[in-house]
Amino acid sequence: MDKENIDFSDVEKFLLTHYIKCPTHKRSVIYLRLDDEEDPQVIKCQKCLDEKKYKCFIDMIELLQSDNHFIFQKWPIHDDDQIYEKLEQISLWPFAKYCQEINLLFDEIIEAIQSKRKSILKNLGLIEEITQKPLNFFKEICQKEKLIDIIKTQFGDQKKQNEMILNIIKQNQENYEKNKKLLVELINQANKNLFSLSKIQNIKEEVLSSINKLNTFDDLQVIVDQSNNITIENYDQCFKKIKITKIEEFNKYYDYQKIKIDFGEQQLTFQDIQTISQSLNKFKKINEFTLRISGIQIGNEEMYEIIKGLYKHKTLTKLKLKFKLNVFKSAGAQYIAKFIKQNKNLVKLHLNLNLDDIKQEGASSIADAIETCQNLNNLALYFQRNYYDAEGIENIARAIEKHQKLEILKIDYQSNYMEDEITQIISNALGKNKNLTELDLNFDSCSIEDEGAFYIGDALAKLLNLQILKLSLRNNEIGVKGAQKIIKDLENNRKIQDLHINLSDSEEICQLGNRNLVRNTFNEFKKKLKQQLQLLL
Repeated sequence: MDKENIDFSDVEKFLLTHYIKCPTHKRSVIYLRLDDEEDPQVIKCQKCLDEKKYKCFIDMIELLQSDNHFIFQKWPIHDDDQIYEKLEQISLWPFAKYCQEINLLFDEIIEAIQSKRKSILKNLGLIEEITQKPLNFFKEICQKEKLIDIIKTQFGDQKKQNEMILNIIKQNQENYEKNKKLLVELINQANKNLFSLSKIQNIKEEVLSSINKLNTFDDLQVIVDQSNNITIENYDQCFKKIKITKIEEFNKYYDYQKIKIDFGEQQLTFQDIQTISQSLNKFKKINEFTLRISGIQIGNEEMYEIIKGLYKHKTLTKLKLKFKLNVFKSAGAQYIAKFIKQNKNLVKLHLNLNLDDIKQEGASSIADAIETCQNLNNLALYFQRNYYDAEGIENIARAIEKHQKLEILKIDYQSNYMEDEITQIISNALGKNKNLTELDLNFDSCSIEDEGAFYIGDALAKLLNLQILKLSLRNNEIGVKGAQKIIKDLENNRKIQDLHINLSDSEEICQLGNRNLVRNTFNEFKKKLKQQLQLLL
């Protein structure tokens, strides 16, 4: 049976004939459930609907009766009723009525213009009569026709011809002043009423100007263009993440906005870097960006080229730059910082500058840039073996301290010398980020002693919202007291669901850690949460 030709009674017969009753309630099915892709029976009866609140369903009778303009409720969008209200408003838009009103409007305008045309032409006729008067009077007093007749008919009698012409001259002399005055007055009167072409042009301009002012669709083409751009394909370009691993792949993705570029340790020439830079500049808009290039390929000049290509993109929300084991110095880090600074809407920032030796100037520049990004909630900094001095680390710590919105923080300072004072500054900064739910700290091989461990423990004791904690302090100078302090400070945090701790290779500390974790509140974590503890080197 053709669904398009089914009327109401046929719909009911169709459903009764072709569909079995609800297996649960033995009632006729009349609804499609559309909010659960795993439901083995998506066709439901009324009682099914009464018993459970489905997010999304369709009345099958309405479905079979619906025309092309019918708007379903709760399908396919089930969490925004305003969408359907607005769709209803759009569907009821009286396009035909507006077209009719526009036609009536212009019929009236055209009728008024026709009437005005007749009036102007009539007035032009009156003006023509006035302008003809001096011409007719001139024709009368110059006696042109009489002179022509004398010349044509009196050539055989020159005496009579002469008398006739002299008589005309006499008449002109007798009436000269009177005729002159009257002719001048008629000319002046005619000139007052002359209708010049400029007046016609003025009428034209006034009418066209008024018509143009009627244009209520000045921005229509812009709206049309914008509407044409709202397509599934364009939304794919907005939401779909694409990955580029070869330079020749760039030209396929210039319309996409979520870009991941991973060249890993591929060998890249300076010309390759310039090509990458030019390609980055061709992207129309980038919202999320990841770039990974490793392996002693990026120096200061190469970094300048990369940032030059990225520099027009100022609306990023997520940025990951992974430049592990390259050779740029503080200048390269400053280029990165300049780019970060202009993207003030960043919510996620990951920087991997492991083994890059950016020195104090580079670290301070990056700290200043991080400080300007006040919307950050996810920050990861990987600075293994950078060997920048205490001032650089302090500046990074102060930048972190000012980001109270942070929920996820990862810091990797492995193999950077951190005396107790520096550890205290970093720990104080961490302790003020009380919204943190995930914290990952790698302070391996940083020469931290017990006093530094005390500061770290104090910070952890303040972070009561932590759910995930990864703490690595291997190969430091932390003894039993330092380890005991950290373990004790963690006891009050009952929200931790995932715990990874690496403190020392000391057997005494290992036994202490395990004993305390079992004896104290971490025994509770073991029972109800996934917990891991590693106290091994």
